[in-house]
Amino acid sequence: MSQRKLVIPLLKDLLIAALDEASVAMYCDYYSMYVEASRSVEREGRTISEIASQGNDK
Repeated sequence: MSQRKLVIPLLKDLLIAALDEASVAMYCDYYSMYVEASRSVEREGRTISEIASQGNDK
């Protein structure tokens, strides 16, 4: 289940939710990326790349 489907119903009764909609959306997006990355590590293992200051692989 997506994080949005879990979080949005909980926030409907809170007044702050309407004021902080962008933060809630960002939280859901980043949580989704975290879950996807965690699953990738479980499937493929960890990969560590060293990056030079110019952004290139060393």
